Amino acid sequence: MSRNQRRDQDTTPTLPVSTPPASGGPDNWTMQALVDLKVAVVAMDTSIKALTEQISELKTDHGKSKSKLTNIEKQIYGATAVVVMVMAVGGFLANKAIDFGLDMAKKSVPTLTIAPAAPAAPASPPLQTAKK
Repeated sequence: MSRNQRRDQDTTPTLPVSTPPASGGPDNWTMQALVDLKVAVVAMDTSIKALTEQISELKTDHGKSKSKLTNIEKQIYGATAVVVMVMAVGGFLANKAIDFGLDMAKKSVPTLTIAPAAPAAPASPPLQTAKK
């Protein structure tokens, strides 16, 4: 072998420039899988953004509902206090009215004088039975 030939064998060869195959082969499948993966990731990203927006809307709706329920709760407490006060005053007035009615009834009925009871008749001796 000549010195020039050995020198060519010892050097690193250059890579050939070629285009990927038009159809079939493992390279095409890998490329298609990557494209499908990218499409799926973009779809998931869009779905996550939509869910985030819906959650933020639900949070604001929840806040509005919470404030409305708080207002209703305050109104219920106020109404309960009013009902308790009305019942207390009504009970007091009803008690006074009953007392007044009983006093008026006592005044309108003449007092009866009860005559003292007659002394009791002396007790009769016990009956004796005849002895045989």
